[in-house]
Amino acid sequence: IASRAMEIAIQKAKTYSVSTVGAHHSNHIGRMADYAIMAAEENMIGMVLVNNHGAAQQVAPYGGVERRISTNPICFAVPTGRKDTASQTVGEPLVVDITTSVVAEGKVRVARNRGQSIPEGWIIDANGNPSTNPQDLYADPPGALLPFGGIVAHKGFGLGLIVDILTGTISNAGFSRVNPPRIGNAIFLTVINISSFMPIEEYLEQVDTFIEYVKSSKPMPGFDEVLVPGEPETRTEKKRLTEGIFVEDETWKQITDAGKSVGAVL
Repeated sequence: IASRAMEIAIQKAKTYSVSTVGAHHSNHIGRMADYAIMAAEENMIGMVLVNNHGAAQQVAPYGGVERRISTNPICFAVPTGRKDTASQTVGEPLVVDITTSVVAEGKVRVARNRGQSIPEGWIIDANGNPSTNPQDLYADPPGALLPFGGIVAHKGFGLGLIVDILTGTISNAGFSRVNPPRIGNAIFLTVINISSFMPIEEYLEQVDTFIEYVKSSKPMPGFDEVLVPGEPETRTEKKRLTEGIFVEDETWKQITDAGKSVGAVL
């Protein structure tokens, strides 16, 4: 559904310069960057937002304890012409793919499965106290994820509300609410055709110069270099394609149990 929605948005942007498409009654669409990158590969800017049809509420509002919104991620991909020095890949887009919560819920679940603690500032327990125990998110009553921003978490909270509203209206799926109909991703996509505003060659030159200027900043202690969004993921992808992906026993058990329950794993 998300792929088809992005294909429609790209085609509309070729005709009308800017397009927006919404979709609902989709299940989890996975990595949002995959769809935004579809636009970047056409020398366009891609933007993807999702909410959860008003369900899967896991994030407390700024100043609140109880869950009220989902992690409401937001993603941008913009084309570049530069080469990543580590991956030697030409034209990798600059990609920002983030939740408006401090962290994705899945990362807390993985920490729980591995028996690890989590950094303070990710979650609160059911009483609103900071917790480093991932199990507190799944307790009865449950804890909650926090909006990103730390002492200025009102910024992440504000972005989360806007994602809910834009996605809920354009997709016609609605917002976080009491007794939502189903869990799934409602999708908001916007595509901007750069060539409608300036020659793509001029754009690529300006963006590449800008990125190199940002990366020329002297690294802080503990950092080898300044990376822009998308670079860590590109390097991780290259590493995992050769070395594989580590999956701990508990997560693998959950995957195989789910497969067995539908007859997909013997």
